[in-house]
Amino acid sequence: MRFLDSHCHLDDRRYQADLPEVLERAQLAGVTTMLTCGTSLASSAECTELAAQHPALYATVGVHPHEAEKVAADGESLAYALSELTRLAKQPRVVAIGEIGLDYHYDFARHETQHVLLSALSALAVELDLPVVLHNRESDDDMMHILDDVPHIRGVLHCFSGSQKLLDWALTHGFYIGVAGTVTFKNAELLRSMLGAVPHEHILIETDAPYLAPLGWRGKRNEPAWVVEIAAMLGRLHGLSVGEVGEITYANAVRCFGLCDGH
Repeated sequence: MRFLDSHCHLDDRRYQADLPEVLERAQLAGVTTMLTCGTSLASSAECTELAAQHPALYATVGVHPHEAEKVAADGESLAYALSELTRLAKQPRVVAIGEIGLDYHYDFARHETQHVLLSALSALAVELDLPVVLHNRESDDDMMHILDDVPHIRGVLHCFSGSQKLLDWALTHGFYIGVAGTVTFKNAELLRSMLGAVPHEHILIETDAPYLAPLGWRGKRNEPAWVVEIAAMLGRLHGLSVGEVGEITYANAVRCFGLCDGH
């Protein structure tokens, strides 16, 4: 059995002391490949360095909507961010633009600034012929409206928690659906119902580590090895073995991100 964690944040300071051990536990669990996702210019640079150092890792580069005011509040800052992300995207083992998107839950950045950043980074991804890794929280309608204006956009809605309307839109547009530890939570019956109906060829699994540890590890630092628990839950929802889920989602990630199968 093999598994691929399509979204984690291994540049997070919580891994500074024991990243080699974290990666070893992942390998022992059958998680052979991981995508470590940038959330700022500095984070993206660190993710590219980690991917260059560790054969099991790929990287994505982007700016999280929480950071929008820092890079998109004026034209000069945005131009610099786009230039830096373009440079980073050309580094070895960088496979997507992300994490990008909208977040209306915390409102750390004005909605208008988030819109500007998402539009610019989505256009950049198309220009570079890369998929996007999308963050969406309580912003379904605006997310769809903005992306409808970006022809040929492709990628994944990571840690899906949106509406049925957004799910239908995403599948119609060929997006992959990232399933995280939230699918194991006790209060996630509606989410499980929705994800249980997603076609197999559109599903990715992810931990979003160090966040969102699955049931049984709630409150602890998440890590890629636990993506197997998400595969197990999806197996129960789809009537598949955990190994079958691993192989299906591995193949989907290879297709989504243009990976070399087996690294």
